Amino acid sequence: MLFMQLLGLISLSEARARLDLSSVVMPLHVRDVIAVLTESIAQTRIGTGHTDAPSSSSKSSQLQNFVKMMQMRSAALGRRIFEYEELKEIGTRAGIMTGIAKLVEIANMGGYLLKKGVNMYEVVPD
Repeated sequence: MLFMQLLGLISLSEARARLDLSSVVMPLHVRDVIAVLTESIAQTRIGTGHTDAPSSSSKSSQLQNFVKMMQMRSAALGRRIFEYEELKEIGTRAGIMTGIAKLVEIANMGGYLLKKGVNMYEVVPD
């Protein structure tokens, strides 16, 4: 992420926290901002004729299913660190056949996953 984008994300997260009358930015505020930005980017892509991506509501539903499945699997196994291949398997079990790499990226940007190294991710508990 570029420096200016990071500053923008911080500023928007602070503004989102102020909407809740909070002086502290919580992970929920950051996730809300990232969700809005992701939706905005998806709508911009669709508006410019890029229709190769699934609809934003479909992508949002897939993300919710994927996150729920990751958290359930993490709780069942008693661990939070997963390899990318394991995340792909979780996505497949959630019924997601294509675009899992993009979904992992969006989950990472949304704070649901933390990249821990090459092909290693930590599932953030709910």
